[in-house]
Amino acid sequence: MSAKAESLQTYDKLKASADFCLECGDLLNLPVYSEHLECPKCGFKISLLDYPFEEIVTQKVFTEKKIWLEKYNEKVKRGMDIDIEEEDKKNSKPTIDYECPKCGHSKSYYSAMQMRSADEGQTIIYECVKCGFTSSLNS
Repeated sequence: MSAKAESLQTYDKLKASADFCLECGDLLNLPVYSEHLECPKCGFKISLLDYPFEEIVTQKVFTEKKIWLEKYNEKVKRGMDIDIEEEDKKNSKPTIDYECPKCGHSKSYYSAMQMRSADEGQTIIYECVKCGFTSSLNS
């Protein structure tokens, strides 16, 4: 394999990960027309063929079980319908101190949506915790 082909193959590896200067640790820029990496901070220069490339792997480890997932799995085991219960939906909504115009209850669920054009404010939708009456406010 020619040196140019090896350099291009090495360049492909470089595009896939973040690589750092061996001298100062700064992030290295990808070379556009060069077969060398040059650090913008300290000036360290190295050939692409000599750079010790390492594969970078990131992962997320989930350590906490989700309550909704446990309920789902339990329903699957029992052969029950998989619909989320209405009470679960209600408990998952955020609440705010907002008086219901219909019954006067002081707590409401709320959500915000962009219902009008992007240069106008959002619409806030309130749902009474007690009677379920829905009202909206354009902010």
